[in-house]
Amino acid sequence: MSNLKVLLKNSIMNTWGINKFLKEESKSEKIKNISIFFAILLGIFSIGILIVMYSLAIVEQLGQYGYLSLILMSAMILSTMFSFFTSVYKAQGVLFSSRDFETLMSLPIKPCIILASKMIELLLLNYLFVALATIPPAIVYFMKSGTSIIFFIYLLIGIIFIPLIPIVMAAIIAFALSYVSSRMKRKTLILNIGTLIVVVVVMIGSFKMDKILNIVIENSTSIIQGIKTIYPPSYYFTDALANLSLLSMTKFILWSIIPFIIFLIIFARSFKSINLRLGETFKRSNYKLTSLKTNTLRGALIKKEFKRYFSSSVYVTNTIIGIVIVTVAAVASLIMGADFLIDQMAQSSDSDLQVLAPLLKQVMQFAPLIILSFGIGLTCTTGSAISIEGRNLWILKSSPLEVKDIFIGKIGVNILLLIPTIVVDSVMFAIAFKLTLINFMWTIFIPTLLAILVSVGGLLINLYFPKLDWTSEVQVVKQSLSSMISILMGAVLVVVMIFVTIGINKVFAITNINLYLGVIALLLLLLISLICTILKTKGEKLFNRLKS
Repeated sequence: MSNLKVLLKNSIMNTWGINKFLKEESKSEKIKNISIFFAILLGIFSIGILIVMYSLAIVEQLGQYGYLSLILMSAMILSTMFSFFTSVYKAQGVLFSSRDFETLMSLPIKPCIILASKMIELLLLNYLFVALATIPPAIVYFMKSGTSIIFFIYLLIGIIFIPLIPIVMAAIIAFALSYVSSRMKRKTLILNIGTLIVVVVVMIGSFKMDKILNIVIENSTSIIQGIKTIYPPSYYFTDALANLSLLSMTKFILWSIIPFIIFLIIFARSFKSINLRLGETFKRSNYKLTSLKTNTLRGALIKKEFKRYFSSSVYVTNTIIGIVIVTVAAVASLIMGADFLIDQMAQSSDSDLQVLAPLLKQVMQFAPLIILSFGIGLTCTTGSAISIEGRNLWILKSSPLEVKDIFIGKIGVNILLLIPTIVVDSVMFAIAFKLTLINFMWTIFIPTLLAILVSVGGLLINLYFPKLDWTSEVQVVKQSLSSMISILMGAVLVVVMIFVTIGINKVFAITNINLYLGVIALLLLLLISLICTILKTKGEKLFNRLKS
């Protein structure tokens, strides 16, 4: 137990940057870190207020029909789904791509203790989101139901155990993918493809969630009993809080903790061997000297960056998912038809897609442009491109390369990932949606500009908020401030594009949509020029100051 405590302490100190913050000597860095901390707190508080407002809006209707406790069940299910979905991304990186694995295995610590520390690390990453999804609705329920203050004790106990099952499920998927890929020659390729398939399947399943729930509820005596059939822990959690039932809370804890313990016992045996196999490399034994090929400096840099990118399954699966979703949508629209795709979005359990679907039906000719733009906004490899170098950054900095060429290598990866996808998907969308020639050209041109803007913008953000002292790639790709801002930037850009169009329409009452798109293209070009100028001046100085 003492070993587990030490491992967890070190993990928390390094993962959350506490150690660096406490020992930071630079006043400007301390002020920046404190500002970031309070900005995050403000963001969390704002989201909490929004959830409270949403809960207040629906709690009255639930109370009228005698289903007030459904707000607790909904919060619990939302937390579970979120924990599972985010853990599918994180589990492989935390469990199998940690840079400290060899160091930990050389210590006199049992593999099961190391595995337990990694699993608890996954838990800690999810507790913030679980608390954010459950506490605001629980407060609203407490206000409306007039239950005892003991309710909050039950709530806190419940929050501790909510993420256990989804994390075990995500870890099993990570173990299965890692086990299969560890026995293959091209480990990372198999792991990347396997993880992307799992993510796409989960997303398709989430789109069908409403239909599945309706079928189950139709064959049940009530909504709550129907949900109990699908996921019993949600029922016991809700009953424990609504009726302050110690028996239901005990059942909920047992449902959550028993799978977790069984998982640790079974998989601790293969944890070490899978990690070791994943670290193995294969060399050709029948190598023959043939003619050597040369490449330009920038071409060689981009090739090297592509190899680094595809060598990390965590990096790939967390940054490429946007264009994968768009490609799946393009193929679906080509096979099933454009109307089928829009109808599926309207029937989705995702509220954002439900809102977007009617808009797309009204502007069918520009639906592909909007879909592509959202996918590109989620695809930003440059937001982690500098940080991913970690302790090896000194090698790159000591190379006989200009900083400008290093930047082009990093940016080139994102652009070369996106532009071919934009062209291919645009062709499929053009056939499915029967786009006119001019609309087809806009569907390629604007997303291409957006791809360039996201690429250069992500790199600039990473230079301002680098994270080089990481032990797991998850910390860089998923948890770092730079990666979060980069993804947010993409989403904000798309929303701004839509509002610019609406604003021009209201102010000038122009009916020619091509003029709107021309203004958006011009704004994107101006932003690209501005960020490129900053990269050439301030960006190079920031890069030269970095220390690995």
